[in-house]
Amino acid sequence: PFEQSSAVIVGQVIDAQAYLSNDKTGVYSVFTIQVNEILKNSSKNPILDGSALDVEREGGRVRFPNGRLHLYVIAELDMPKTGGRYVLFLTEVESNFQILTGYELLNGKVHRLDDLPKLRSFENADELVFLSEIRMKS
Repeated sequence: PFEQSSAVIVGQVIDAQAYLSNDKTGVYSVFTIQVNEILKNSSKNPILDGSALDVEREGGRVRFPNGRLHLYVIAELDMPKTGGRYVLFLTEVESNFQILTGYELLNGKVHRLDDLPKLRSFENADELVFLSEIRMKS
């Protein structure tokens, strides 16, 4: 997904919030990422190393004022977990970054965020080898 991405970052999820869309027909989530490394930077909206960056993804869980909980998911797409460390492939819509896909970096191994066939080749790969391959593309 490197070529399709506006930006590729390594970072830790420090916050996550879900919101009802303005037209009240969908839900999206905003993840605040502490950026540790920029593997590909956006030419339109450059990301600063060490910054906190908000990224969006369609879907999430929203609680309504009446207490009802609504879960909105997209098949085969998952959400990053707060506290997790990820390589995120981002696209830009207007001036907002959205998650195209990603990989969690956990215990020295790589785990795909989404259950898409094209992403399976890196499942359980060594983190350092994976990051090295991405760095060579930049």
